[in-house]
Order: sequence, then structure tokens, then C-alpha cells
Amino acid sequence: MSDLNNATLSKIKSLHQINVDSIEGWKLAIEEIEHTELQTLFRGILQNREQQAAELASYLESHGAEVDHDTSFLSTVHRWWLDAKESIASKDNTAVVEEADRGEESILKKYDDLVNDEAVRASSLHPVLQRQHAQVDADHNRVHAMKERLQAAR
Repeated sequence: MSDLNNATLSKIKSLHQINVDSIEGWKLAIEEIEHTELQTLFRGILQNREQQAAELASYLESHGAEVDHDTSFLSTVHRWWLDAKESIASKDNTAVVEEADRGEESILKKYDDLVNDEAVRASSLHPVLQRQHAQVDADHNRVHAMKERLQAAR
């Protein structure tokens, strides 16, 4: 039995889906960009998202929730990666990082909401979400710093 209500489990499923969509976006970016330093940064974030998605899926499945492991065409992150795909196609590394920064900020807001949710705070998932939130925040800071560095070099 879950220690969270259905509405909160639905939010967790949404967060899982955002991580899954993000994974596909990072894979696309890694394949298409030629900037070695960005590829290294993106690979690290990709690995973090894969771990986060797996942890959330495991939690949801252990609490009887169905988990979709396929990408979603409706998520904010997916729309962000469609914009990023245009940037990637143009080979504009700064534009790619600007889109990545927006996407990371969007994911961070979702984690902010869940980490501060009263039901989540009282659940066994809270420490996992706190750790994931800290990782997303660190990833966002790394992407943001790279964005500023590339913008300054323009």
C-alpha cells in the first residue's frame, strides 16, 4: 500500500515521465552536437536522468502504479527538445545550451513542487526526491554556467 495519495502519485508519475523525455533529449543532443565539452556535460546529465527515472519507476511500481517507460509527446521537456533540435541542426552550441538551461529549469521547478509537497515530505520517497532535487539543481547550475561561458565568448 502506498504512503501517498493518488494525486501525489500522479505528480510523481509526471516527474518520472519528464525524466524519461529528458533522457531522449539528452541522447539526441549528444548524437548531434560536435562540441566535446558539451557532449561530456550532457552525458553526465543523461546518466543522472536515467538513474532518477529508474528510481522513480521502481517506487511507483512498488506502490502499484503503472509506469510508462516511453517518451511523451505532451511534456514540457519534449517541447523544449523540439526547440533544441532546431538549435542542434543549426550547429549553434550556445543556442543548444540555452535550450538545455530552460529545460533544466523546468525540471527543477517540478522537483521543487514535489519536494515541498506535504504528502511527499511525510513519505518514504522524500529523501530520494531530495537527493534527486539536489542533483537536478547541480546539473542546472553546470548547464547555466556553460551557457554564460558560451555567451561571453560570442
